[in-house]
Amino acid sequence: MKKHVTIRDVAEKTGYSMQTVSRVLNGRDDLHTEKTSKKIKAVANAMGYVQNIYAKAMKGSRTWSVGIIIDPFFGSFSKDIFVGAHDELLACGYCPILLLNNRMSDVDLVNTLATRRVEGVMILPNPDMDQGPFIAKAIKKHQLPLVSLDCPLTKTQRFDSVVTADEHGGTLAAQHLWDMGHRRLAGIFLNHQGLLLRKKGFEHYIHSRGGYSPQILIDNKLIYSDDHTQPIQKFLAKHADITAIFSSTDHLLPAIYRAASNLGRSIPDELSIIGFGDLDITAHLNPPTSTLRQNAEIMGQQAARLLIERIENPLRNIPPRNIQFEPELIARASVAPHVEAQQKPKQRR
Repeated sequence: MKKHVTIRDVAEKTGYSMQTVSRVLNGRDDLHTEKTSKKIKAVANAMGYVQNIYAKAMKGSRTWSVGIIIDPFFGSFSKDIFVGAHDELLACGYCPILLLNNRMSDVDLVNTLATRRVEGVMILPNPDMDQGPFIAKAIKKHQLPLVSLDCPLTKTQRFDSVVTADEHGGTLAAQHLWDMGHRRLAGIFLNHQGLLLRKKGFEHYIHSRGGYSPQILIDNKLIYSDDHTQPIQKFLAKHADITAIFSSTDHLLPAIYRAASNLGRSIPDELSIIGFGDLDITAHLNPPTSTLRQNAEIMGQQAARLLIERIENPLRNIPPRNIQFEPELIARASVAPHVEAQQKPKQRR
């Protein structure tokens, strides 16, 4: 790994003295011409220079800090990931720095962490923003080890990632509903990389057995509001013959329950439902929801271990690793057996 870019490096590149470069990069550019300031800042930015606010106190030493970009208050999945990573990092002597990615872009948060000289970054990318390539560029610029959680950072895997085996999870959901006798099954999905893998597994299983499976994609941004109840209700009304639903994320379950209630369809007698994630809400809905459990806390622990291994490898020559955790089926009262009416037409004599 290359050394951090210093004021001396910028001075050598621009031809200005270290004192001039230091003044410009430390907010005293009013002492120099606009042309000089612009040139120094442009060169420093291109070289990947970041101000080290702890330089005087920590010159030549490590910070033993790791940035975690996540919103642990959004739900139990992200909370458990953070807890697992937090505890593992502390146990290994690292200080976790939490930044919430529900207020600023992930790229801005990476840049903020770089100014604090963190030694690595863990991130659960914000599903509302397709920032993967931009985050990757910022990570490369600051030469930071990174582990992505829940889904790979980019489609071309170049970073470590710890994810759920989403496609297999979709297959498990379909198989459970199929084994319970359902043949007309709907899928409700968010337009998100991991959740579309769940869609792929779910659809493939149903179609390979000749079942019927209409699908609906919900805008990611609607997950933060109640606005997704209406499109789900319209979808269910249009496909009144379905007997079971797979919700690609437990976050959508309250809206699905509301939509079913508005249409007068009782759960599970007239409509079986299975979710994904085993969030805290699943056990408290009426009836409690069957779901696929993710090992979120263990995922956080594993991500921390991968990051520490990469930080402590001086050559940084470990190839990118992708670890997948198998989801676990949690059967509750929201899924009931369905028996198709097998009435043969009477033969005329």
